Amino acid sequence: MNAKQLSLLGIRIVSIYLIAQGISNIPNMHLIVSAYAPDDNYGIVVLGSILTAILSPLIIGMVLWFIAPKICKYIIDSNQTSETNIPLNVNQFQSTVLILIGVYIIATKLPFSISLTYQLFTDTIEINGIQSFKDQLLYNTISINMQSALGLLLLFSSNNISILLSKIRTFGLENK
Repeated sequence: MNAKQLSLLGIRIVSIYLIAQGISNIPNMHLIVSAYAPDDNYGIVVLGSILTAILSPLIIGMVLWFIAPKICKYIIDSNQTSETNIPLNVNQFQSTVLILIGVYIIATKLPFSISLTYQLFTDTIEINGIQSFKDQLLYNTISINMQSALGLLLLFSSNNISILLSKIRTFGLENK
C-alpha cells in the first residue's frame, strides 16, 4: 500500500461517514417541509436554506467519494514519491477499516433501530392523533434501519466489498 492509496482510503472513509450522517438527516425534511408552506418568497428562502443544511452532508459525502482520487494528488507532496510501499496489504486494510466502520454504525444505530421499530409496530408512543408525528416516526425508523443495514453490510461483507473495490480500481488496466 502506498501513500496515495492510503490517502484515498482515508478520504473515502470520511465520505462514508458524511453519507451516513446525511441519511440520518433525511427524516427531518418531512417536518420542515410541512412546517414551512412556501406561499411567499420568505417561505421559499427559509425552506431552501434549511433543506440545503439538511442535505449538504449527503451531497458532500457523495461528491467527496467521486473526487477522492483528484484530492489525493493534492494531499501527496509532489516531491515525495508516492510509490514508497507501506508494509500492508490494501485489501486487508480496507476490510479492517470497513469492519470497524460497520461496528461503529451498528453500535450507534442498532439500539435506536430496535426502539423505533418497536414503537412503530406496538403504538407505545403517545402521539395524540397527529398524523405528521406518525409519519415522522415512520421516516425516522426507515432511516435508522437503513443505517443499521449499512453497518451490517459493512460488517459481514467487508472482504467482498474490499475485493470489489480492488477490481474497480484495476478495471481496464493491463497486468504488468
